[in-house]
Amino acid sequence: MNRKIAALVLGAVFVLAGACSSDEPPAATSDDPGTTLDMNLVDVPVSKPPANAKVEKAQLPPELADNFGEVTGLTPEQQTCVNGAIKQAVEKDPTLAGTPGKRYSLGGAALAVCDSGSVFTDQLLEGVAGEGSETKPTPQQSQCLKDAFKADQASTGKLISGAMTMNAAVIQQALAPFEQKCGIDISKGLTGG
Repeated sequence: MNRKIAALVLGAVFVLAGACSSDEPPAATSDDPGTTLDMNLVDVPVSKPPANAKVEKAQLPPELADNFGEVTGLTPEQQTCVNGAIKQAVEKDPTLAGTPGKRYSLGGAALAVCDSGSVFTDQLLEGVAGEGSETKPTPQQSQCLKDAFKADQASTGKLISGAMTMNAAVIQQALAPFEQKCGIDISKGLTGG
């Protein structure tokens, strides 16, 4: 695996550190021999819950609470927002808790809505600008990317979901509008493409 995509995946894993029941990235197979987990990502409409909504980890379906109920780096308010956004989405569509791909799609979208994805995207930018990087954004490009991540929550959610599932094609596709807007090609360095 390319060093940059590995750094991106590690950033996604870091975001979920302490929240997941395992330190391993998403598994490619299920417990049933001969079957694979559905890692297909989907578009998930997610919105912030009302400001007074206090949703705790225990109120989420277990398969979502284990991965997103306590995300490292979020403030308590951001975590409450993520929990509330996930709960609202699952109440509208209970199938979102059913497959890993849908869970990661929902989690990425909730992080983007409640945190602008910065707990993840800041790690991405640090990795891109790090030592030995082929593509180093200027300070203006870095700020442009941060602003763009905040402004385009749908693409930011897809980027986070793609990193959690280690899907280079999704990462590259989600980064495209940000790269175009900010005049930098960071996906090539991340995905080796």
